[in-house]
Amino acid sequence: MIDIIKNINFLNGKKLETPNIFVSYRLDDCPNAGLKCLPWEAVKIEALLVNSYDFLKPKYRQLLDDHGVDFLKFKGPIMMDSGGFYFIEKKHINIDPLEILNIELKAKVEIGVVLDHPIHPKATDSYQRVENTLKNTETMFKALSKKHDRFKLLPVIQGYDVRLLDYFIDRLKYIMKKYNGGSFDYIGIGGLVPLSQKCDERIVNVITYIRRKFPDAYIHCFSLGSPLMMLVAFYCGADSVDTQGWIKSAAFRAINLPGMGSVKLRLRDKRERPKLFEENYKKLESHLEYLELNEGFKPLYPLDNLIDTPDERRTHNRALHNLYVYVYEARKAREAIKGGHFEEFLEERFSKSKRLQRLFKKAREIKKCIKMYS
Repeated sequence: MIDIIKNINFLNGKKLETPNIFVSYRLDDCPNAGLKCLPWEAVKIEALLVNSYDFLKPKYRQLLDDHGVDFLKFKGPIMMDSGGFYFIEKKHINIDPLEILNIELKAKVEIGVVLDHPIHPKATDSYQRVENTLKNTETMFKALSKKHDRFKLLPVIQGYDVRLLDYFIDRLKYIMKKYNGGSFDYIGIGGLVPLSQKCDERIVNVITYIRRKFPDAYIHCFSLGSPLMMLVAFYCGADSVDTQGWIKSAAFRAINLPGMGSVKLRLRDKRERPKLFEENYKKLESHLEYLELNEGFKPLYPLDNLIDTPDERRTHNRALHNLYVYVYEARKAREAIKGGHFEEFLEERFSKSKRLQRLFKKAREIKKCIKMYS
């Protein structure tokens, strides 16, 4: 469970204070997703996540061969995801894990991710997906053990119940002992997206269980889609998370604010459902006033500049605004931990959501039990 701030020192001298967020960025988002600039040119972010799947495209493969990821001009730590989610989505699951490892090494990122096969709560082939992930993990760590590279390869644990998690962890321990000196200093947790979307209590169970198994490890949780769920993960023991939620929500005309679920301000509603539009506008306006009065929070843009337009020129504004909220919340979480009032901070943040209050209560109960029997 998160009780202290960690300072992660990467081998190349880059540093990251945790808990923190890796901002997930697809290489065509600027300009194809409506962004007018690279997001870190407008919002100060501390860590970036890119996807190896993008570097299979010829134009980016050539840039990778020539420059690594230096062409992105980002100065902080970079993690490169394996693209497992996209390969499954596109049904190209026969990608060679060594090709992914080669891309990650060429990129010269701080952290590369094992090619995993994400599972789903309704999946009937969970053990097969786990086996595929473990097979790729062994293949990639075996190949990496023969190289001398200043690089962290992140194994990704999958599973929703103790039985499957223990099976995965036992197999992973064998692989790490054989090819990585037994080290478990960096760990990823996958398959959390569907749990996050439904505020499923298993998200608390999984993260806290893995944190208890690996109390000293750096733990990263993949693809948590809201600033509020990010805070749940931090409390349960995650050192970092990543998300595309900042830009995906913007595409759906949704606006994030600290301590509030996303709210849509759609031009269509202003014309066709003016009462709903006015309610949403006043809800955001009122909460902004509260945040400014109590925290000094100031948004990047006025609310009127976040409403969608017919040609969607304001996707850029909404995306950067939402990104700023994520970064702000990660910083506020660290400040609360340093000040010794993290739980009080979370109580305030979750006060408007019964579902998040339920998850927080569950996490507190687990934390209390850990302290009682430790």
